Amino acid sequence: KSVIVAPYAGRILSLAARPGMIVTGADAGREGNTLLELADLTHLRVEASINEIDVVSLSTGMPVDISFESVPEAKASGRITFIAPAAGKSAGGDTSADGGSGAGGNTRDFPIQIDIEKSHPRVRPGMTARVSIETGVALKALSVEQNAVFNDYETVDWFVFVRAADPKAEPVKTKVQLGVRDSRYVEIKSGLAADAEVSLQRPPGAKFSQDK
Repeated sequence: KSVIVAPYAGRILSLAARPGMIVTGADAGREGNTLLELADLTHLRVEASINEIDVVSLSTGMPVDISFESVPEAKASGRITFIAPAAGKSAGGDTSADGGSGAGGNTRDFPIQIDIEKSHPRVRPGMTARVSIETGVALKALSVEQNAVFNDYETVDWFVFVRAADPKAEPVKTKVQLGVRDSRYVEIKSGLAADAEVSLQRPPGAKFSQDK
């Protein structure tokens, strides 16, 4: 008795309606029935979450390289179209309040959306994607593992703990200036010698300004 027309061309992802079913439309006191799910595969997007440390380096319009675990040969490019103004669900609980490391401490995630500009024909909705966003480049940089860098949340300063000349002495708390970082390492722009040995854990006796 009626014809239902899709608002755009696409591929049916799931079909709930069957011939002979009685379906009703939505009204003030009742939800309508879902007939099918339709996707326009020429306009795909990636939904991702970026931790609070790295999200400050992102902006809408930045280019993104995209790969897919289930289709290794499929490479795609895209651009960031949306960055959430507030954090979503925490990846590991509330932010640490004891001067945890920049990478090892619990951080909150910010949802972002990336529009795929050119995709592989084998890519389908629901696939797992890996995104790479270049926020900066440092050549021949002095770097340490992110777990070796600690933050004093009151002074907003960054520190590493350097092995003292006396092997029996506690590591020396040393203020450093950070540069670019990736998933494992962070650049040290100043404050640390290239031959220094740093601790990957905060020494038990080390204190930050907010510690009691």
